[in-house]
Amino acid sequence: MAEEPQSQLQPEPSVAVEKGEATEAQVKEIEEGHFFTIRQVAETLGYSVAWITRLCQDKRIKGIKPTGSSWRIPGSEFNRLKKEGIPPLPRVKPPISGTDITVSEEQLSKVIPEKKEAKEAEPSGVGWPLSIIFKSGKEK
Repeated sequence: MAEEPQSQLQPEPSVAVEKGEATEAQVKEIEEGHFFTIRQVAETLGYSVAWITRLCQDKRIKGIKPTGSSWRIPGSEFNRLKKEGIPPLPRVKPPISGTDITVSEEQLSKVIPEKKEAKEAEPSGVGWPLSIIFKSGKEK
């Protein structure tokens, strides 16, 4: 029975990883106990737990989630985040459609009413002369 050379054997990780991404050095840090939880990172940097979790899930923050456990962020990654800040998520821009929409003048007037020019009316605003509305005491 021939044994395979050691260089071809892949060592099994001591931590079964469910999610996440980290370098070998970072995984070793975590195994040695040099890691931070999502809550610790969120509280220290002033972000919500949900936001830090999402960044870990999207692999914008290096960390691993061992099976049956919570996220672990290596100390080196935490130091990088303190120095460089939280990476932004890329924004998904809606696709630009080449469809032109034609709207009739009637439909447009229902949505955007035209500004009516102020008509020059009597100063009273009802169309009656002021002398009828405000009778002076001389006529008595």
